[in-house]
Amino acid sequence: MELPDQVRSLIVGRVGQQETLNVDFKWSFSVQSKSHKKEFAKDVVALANTIATQADEKAYLVLGIRDPRDRSRPQAEMGPCFQPFGDPDQIRQFNQKLQEIVNQHCRPPPNICYEECEISSEKGMEVVAVISIAKALAYPVETTNMGEFHEDGVAWIR
Repeated sequence: MELPDQVRSLIVGRVGQQETLNVDFKWSFSVQSKSHKKEFAKDVVALANTIATQADEKAYLVLGIRDPRDRSRPQAEMGPCFQPFGDPDQIRQFNQKLQEIVNQHCRPPPNICYEECEISSEKGMEVVAVISIAKALAYPVETTNMGEFHEDGVAWIR
């Protein structure tokens, strides 16, 4: 995936950088538990609905990068940083798993794509994990099958 300049500059210059309406940083990221899957779906819904009103065609979840405004907990307490896979088979399987979660918990489900991108930064070449969220075919995008986690039919925005 070729990252748009805006997203690339946020990642490269991440010290002091802040999220934007269509770029969300996630230090730790998991879809192992039901609550993690539903939190991911809520993030996708919010980004999809936000870009519906923007000129941008995609929104991005950038994994393994902490939003510098998040001072709620010390970094050491935030759990492990998300680590990219590096293996094409694992990337393909993870991408499929993420789309299945979106298909189950988002109506209409936007297309997403998990990719790992090499970027040049002050640290040298780094691999960054990015989930791109395409504009949905219809709006609003709402949560569904959320159980006790959140109400169904909520159209989150950022």
